[in-house]
Amino acid sequence: RLRHRPPEQGPCLNVRPPRAGSLSRRLLLLLIGGVSLCWLLAGALTYHLASRQVDRLYDEDMIDFGEAALRLVDVADDHLTGQGRNDLIARSRKAIEDLPLVRRESALGYAIWYNGQQLFATSGLPRGVESLGSGYSDLDQDGVHWRVLQLSTRDQSTRIWIVENLHHRSHTLHLLLLSSLFPLLLALPLLALLVWLGVSSGL
Repeated sequence: RLRHRPPEQGPCLNVRPPRAGSLSRRLLLLLIGGVSLCWLLAGALTYHLASRQVDRLYDEDMIDFGEAALRLVDVADDHLTGQGRNDLIARSRKAIEDLPLVRRESALGYAIWYNGQQLFATSGLPRGVESLGSGYSDLDQDGVHWRVLQLSTRDQSTRIWIVENLHHRSHTLHLLLLSSLFPLLLALPLLALLVWLGVSSGL
């Protein structure tokens, strides 16, 4: 008698469904990583926009100060000499020092020349600043970074060099970034907590 053999079965594969805890953990890490990446991108964009805004604001302030200072330099009477001329220059200097600025006065220096001679200048200016040409220039000297602007009257008789230590500009930028990014920094752990609660309750 012929006996029918049962069909041979291959090795049994023990396939286990993924655990809910493992799946939720992966999803949680993925979502938190995405939120963190978005936060970093938002921080980088905020830094870029804030840096451009601060540079534009301070550069425009240098122009406004320089143009106002040139209008206040009163040396129209070339025949005035001696103490009278010194008093005239002193009044011009006092008027320039009273000009309003968007920054601390200690952050900005200047030198004013008339017909090739220096009328007055603030202390602490970098060396050779008078050799820089018209417009904006960047100067590195003794480890200090300077922003320089040179303006002149139409007849080129009076020139002014406005100098700013960029350390003060960087300080203002850091304060602006701190006030802008601090709310985002507080929101990051709150977003992570909300993601964790959502994933935990959903799975």
